[in-house]
Amino acid sequence: MGFDLDALTQAARQNGPIARVVVADVVGSTPRDTGASMLVWKTGQSGTIGGGALEYQAARAAHGLRVGLRRCGASARHSATLPGRDRISD
Repeated sequence: MGFDLDALTQAARQNGPIARVVVADVVGSTPRDTGASMLVWKTGQSGTIGGGALEYQAARAAHGLRVGLRRCGASARHSATLPGRDRISD
């Protein structure tokens, strides 16, 4: 999901506060490339960053952040590691 302001605006109108999750960097083999994104809101999501454990971790982190990120332009960074791999950064 590339950045689509109309889709972001519509999702916010329909679902309330949302978080946009973007893969900022990857190391090694990954299901999606840098720039993959998804929108996450209280009861669901749109798009995918590759599924599995990484997407689950990212969605949980977004749920926690979504409550505190009420103003446009707010952001946060979260690092996640696939099971069985060493953490690269934080």
